[in-house]
Amino acid sequence: MDWRNTPNVVNPVQNQGQCGSCWAFSAIATAESRFAIKNKHLFKFAEQELVDCDTIDHGCQGGWPEWALKFLKSHSPVLEDNCP
Repeated sequence: MDWRNTPNVVNPVQNQGQCGSCWAFSAIATAESRFAIKNKHLFKFAEQELVDCDTIDHGCQGGWPEWALKFLKSHSPVLEDNCP
């Protein structure tokens, strides 16, 4: 199923800039959409939380979405507006 065609399930595409954090963007987008499908409300979670706080992955030096999702499972995601 292409969730892009369902309102309020997928946030807009973002640009990670020069940071090699595609793993964090992938994991956050997955978590946002899963939450939206289950709870009928789409939030914008903070990729920066993963880049800064997920010590298994390597910040801007790369990482794995699977490991980031494990991190998010044990740490509630932070909203983008609440992450400096």
